[in-house]
Amino acid sequence: MNIVYTVTIKGTRGTIEFKTDANNNNSAITGVVLSFNSRDDSQDRDKDGRTELIIKGKYDNRPESLYAINDLAEWARANDDVYREITIVEETKTGNGENQKNFKRTYHFDAMFCIDYHEKTGSCVDKDSKASLEFELFIAQGPDYTISETKSEIVS
Repeated sequence: MNIVYTVTIKGTRGTIEFKTDANNNNSAITGVVLSFNSRDDSQDRDKDGRTELIIKGKYDNRPESLYAINDLAEWARANDDVYREITIVEETKTGNGENQKNFKRTYHFDAMFCIDYHEKTGSCVDKDSKASLEFELFIAQGPDYTISETKSEIVS
């Protein structure tokens, strides 16, 4: 089973997108970790927590991916336009058989900010020092915000 991600990050100065290609693939986003983090010592965990995302990816030899990675790095170090609207769509791709079912989930967050951004290039990624680039974006949403949309469905 393959999972394909579409990630859209909107700010006041523009949009960063990792979209699927003509074959409905997106190899630039390799994984997403979603968590709801609350303080361990809190009695009110439902009121004292935040949504956190880790978006992992790599340069997949498409120019639009390289531009998006560059824009992520710029946003990570920006002092303005720090809160961004994030939409993540994840879809499974299992095939076209009669009994094959696929899963589609959409997350939408109104205001998330960058906590950490990491890039690895060259021999940090590939021992043969081939041209390579991987990234990891750690973003969070404060407890005052809520997920504005979460939608899950089984699709054929």
